[in-house]
Amino acid sequence: MKTEIDLIAESVAEARDMKEYPLTPSQMGVYLACMHNPSGLMYNSPLCYTFDKGAVDINALRSAVERAVKNHEGLRFYIDASGGEPVMKPREVKVDIPVIKASESDLEKLKNDFVKPFDLEHDYLFRFEIIETETKMCFLTDYHHIAVDGTSFSVLCGEISALYSGGDIEPEEIGQFGLSVYEEKFTSTPEYEAAHKYYENIFAGLETNSMLVADMNEDEAAADKPCREFRRILPKDISVEKVDAFIKENGLTENTLFLGAVAYAAAKFTAQEEAVICTVNHGRHDQRMRIQSA
Repeated sequence: MKTEIDLIAESVAEARDMKEYPLTPSQMGVYLACMHNPSGLMYNSPLCYTFDKGAVDINALRSAVERAVKNHEGLRFYIDASGGEPVMKPREVKVDIPVIKASESDLEKLKNDFVKPFDLEHDYLFRFEIIETETKMCFLTDYHHIAVDGTSFSVLCGEISALYSGGDIEPEEIGQFGLSVYEEKFTSTPEYEAAHKYYENIFAGLETNSMLVADMNEDEAAADKPCREFRRILPKDISVEKVDAFIKENGLTENTLFLGAVAYAAAKFTAQEEAVICTVNHGRHDQRMRIQSA
């Protein structure tokens, strides 16, 4: 019987000879949302790193970013839906990092202009730009979420930092394409079938109507939907320190505590004893996803 390690190794080896790769379920969700709203920015991940002018070796930074990007096949693909089913296709990428000289009075506009929608079928899934003003150097980055999440972003930052400092990085062992093949193969395993039945039993008999009841008028003028926000300031007696102490005392995680609060509130608002909420896994506690430090 194949172990999970066997299946991963088989998937990585098989991926080397493939010309196209299926989207993972999470990627498919992102892709469909982007096709529904192609001008939206909800899956952009822009950041601006600000340094004193002259504090950073721009050429060394450019070189480090290029090597880090080219170390990951998850940043070197585009989506091709010409055959009906969207798939990932690998391609060579050129890491272009323009340097713009500007006045500090124009900085905010330049930063805002940097963030724009990605065309998943044509654009690279990353963008970089350096802005130099009279006193500052700003390094702008943006990745599309179909290629980069919190964990992979942390890996990229670590690699860029290591390379900029004169160090080296390990070649990627399990990339996006191998993962894609693995996830597709995993759906045919007894473990997947057992998990499917487990959750099927948990949610059996629960209401399946997922149409949300709107309590706010939609902003028709906004191009990036959903566009309405609801914010409430927490009382002053709730602090990060008190939350941290509470979860440690009760054996919880922050994710469990706040997701439980949301579920409790939803049940009260819907006047039901149980509430089912669909969300991504915010925990990220899978040991395989942990970054090991030397």
